[in-house]
Amino acid sequence: MQVNTDRLTSRRTLTTVAAWAVPVIAVGVAAPMAAASSGVVFTFDGEGCKYPGQSVAGKEFGYKLEFQVTSSVATTVTFLSVSAPNYPDAQVIEAGPNGGGSTTISIPAGTSTVYVIFAADLQVSKGNSANGTATFSYSTGTGGTGTITGDVTGFNPCK
Repeated sequence: MQVNTDRLTSRRTLTTVAAWAVPVIAVGVAAPMAAASSGVVFTFDGEGCKYPGQSVAGKEFGYKLEFQVTSSVATTVTFLSVSAPNYPDAQVIEAGPNGGGSTTISIPAGTSTVYVIFAADLQVSKGNSANGTATFSYSTGTGGTGTITGDVTGFNPCK
């Protein structure tokens, strides 16, 4: 029987391939854990209200949006900014389940309800001020970041 030695793989080649494959496998496994490390998921269910003019931080327009938040671990969330196309000067005023004027809140493991209040003085398009969207940027105590968007169209007055 004749053996073609050109097609045989040497032990050195196998060792080299195995040595390079191990770090690639390790990196591939670590990436999903890092991507899921924040463990915080926000859901906007359409709940919220519009405050009367100049009743939130002296601003002309004020809104309160409620979100469901699910976290795999207890952590904190800091709302960093808000982008509201109809309100170029919008800013986050308060967040929480309990109030207190802070934009950083404690999130327990599991599911809970939180709110975010934002306010603005400038309205780009005149008309019904209870129309538009707001996108909030946040960071978590576990090093994660993200955004959540809520639609303020048709909000009833806050009580």
